[in-house]
Amino acid sequence: MFFARYWGSSFPFSALAGSMAAKRKVPAGTGTLETHTPLFGILLIGVVVIIGALTFIPALALGDRRAPRALRREVGRAGKSE
Repeated sequence: MFFARYWGSSFPFSALAGSMAAKRKVPAGTGTLETHTPLFGILLIGVVVIIGALTFIPALALGDRRAPRALRREVGRAGKSE
């Protein structure tokens, strides 16, 4: 099942890998961001934190507003069933 699921994407990925392997190597220039510097680590952690915050903060903001309504609805149902 695993083989059949990814069989269709094996050709495009192989073509992409071959295309990338055939490219010539370009020397690092003045605009190259090296990945072994502290700046790269700080930028990477910053981007991960920002993306995580943008994903999580709306849930926090909406969760507090929705919770009292849900509680009132549940209390109302409990009162009607008795």
